[in-house]
Amino acid sequence: MLPNGRYDGAKHLALSISQRFPDNQFSWKILGALIAQTGRKVEAFNASQTSLELAPHAPEAYSNLGVALQELGGFEDAESNCRQAIDVNSNYAEAQNNLGNALKELGILNEAAVSNQQAKALQPDYVQAYYNLDITLKGLASV
Repeated sequence: MLPNGRYDGAKHLALSISQRFPDNQFSWKILGALIAQTGRKVEAFNASQTSLELAPHAPEAYSNLGVALQELGGFEDAESNCRQAIDVNSNYAEAQNNLGNALKELGILNEAAVSNQQAKALQPDYVQAYYNLDITLKGLASV
């Protein structure tokens, strides 16, 4: 995470690189992540989609697009993209966590918990997976 006030500079740099080298998948991936931090969901989605088009075998591109879709309320499409990321790299903890979030939003809590547990198992220091698992388990307990 960037310190306060650094997002604009980093975003400007990623945008500049993306414009100068439009086939550079990494710059689009970074640009999408930075724009997402500013709350501009559609722009983050567009950059993430471009990243995936440039690197259709990159699990991060699928996972990032999944997150962007979740932000736009497209939970089924988010689930699909997170599953694609996991298909490409079954050891990708962040994609497992993102899948759990999408499944939770879809009300598929048992499967969401399994996905968050998998993220935790893959990366034991992944604090967000613990948090999301806790939220999901609380949701299961109230059903």
